[in-house]
Amino acid sequence: MNIIDRETPIPIYHQLAELLKKEIKRMPAHKRFYTEKQLSDKYDISRHTSIKVVHELENEGLLYRQQGKGTFVRDQEVEAKKYNILLFVAEMTAELPPEISYIHSELVGGVIDELSKKHNATVSTIPQGVDETLFCIDRIQDPAIDGVILMAYKNLKSLVTIARRCGKPYVLLNVKCDEKYAQSNNVLTNESQGMCDAVKYLYGLGHRNIAFLGNERNTLFLLNRKQGYMNGIIECGISDSHIFDFFPENPKYSFNELFKINPGVTGIVVANDEIAFELMNYCKMHDISVPDQLSIVGFNDATIAHLTQPKLTTFRKKRHEMGVLAVHKMLNMLESGSLSIENTYIPAELIIRGSTAEAPGGIFNTTKSINMEKEVLNISE
Repeated sequence: MNIIDRETPIPIYHQLAELLKKEIKRMPAHKRFYTEKQLSDKYDISRHTSIKVVHELENEGLLYRQQGKGTFVRDQEVEAKKYNILLFVAEMTAELPPEISYIHSELVGGVIDELSKKHNATVSTIPQGVDETLFCIDRIQDPAIDGVILMAYKNLKSLVTIARRCGKPYVLLNVKCDEKYAQSNNVLTNESQGMCDAVKYLYGLGHRNIAFLGNERNTLFLLNRKQGYMNGIIECGISDSHIFDFFPENPKYSFNELFKINPGVTGIVVANDEIAFELMNYCKMHDISVPDQLSIVGFNDATIAHLTQPKLTTFRKKRHEMGVLAVHKMLNMLESGSLSIENTYIPAELIIRGSTAEAPGGIFNTTKSINMEKEVLNISE
């Protein structure tokens, strides 16, 4: 039955997408699809959710939109034109941390795997020591290139400008910055929603004193994650929020301040796995049991998340899926003739491991913990 189950933990957005995919398979090609309002009325959901799902189905190649006419079911049987897509990636050097190389390889792998099914992928690195502008203009202007997928790069803004001037469709992949050019045609992880879900996950385990710990530098991704934490606090109806800064040059001071100011904390949502790793080492040194006394959730599912004892509960970015979706986004632009579409966000995946458990009474409720509190106070002074 085409019914949204509001009791299940599966988000309404995902339920609706799966229902509509099944319905689309039964619909004839080029049949006009529901309007967002019709979907909202039929399934008793918000207009925002309807719009989001329809855009997702367009990006997956199941629907197409005609300006001024509506949205239609795409013909899945027609042999599509083979496109030649150029993927620009920064040159991998020995100076890059292994984690960055791994992130790039997952994103690139998703793009190449998806393009290789029906289309052609041309991967071009931007070598050091060349005139980057001329190098990029030469490749983007190549008549054989139908579109360009761009990843994070120090001169990315100039590459976007070049693509626009050449009239070539472009898609940004995992480009996190607050400049105007990154506010469209971008495929990103919904980091804010991930942090919100982390709070709700801990809340579901009985935690009511949940803190956020992040780097003191207010980068765009950190601001998004902070906002996600605040959204989670509000959605759970928790009265107090607790946001703390992590100072990389003095981790011990950072943790001392956290436990000094909020001694009753039972759950901490951490901005990334590296900080979570430092926090878990601190807890081990100070006899704070994870997860019996304190639950910790990280973000990124970095290699280091597997090295903690216990292993770290964290959120994994679906980078390969992001690469796949970037291809769908590009193909939709090429077939629809649109050169500018809104950003697409992919939810992060919660990976539950050993660093989280049901809430205790607080880490400073036993005699041993009270002594720990005094130690923290003395250190910070």
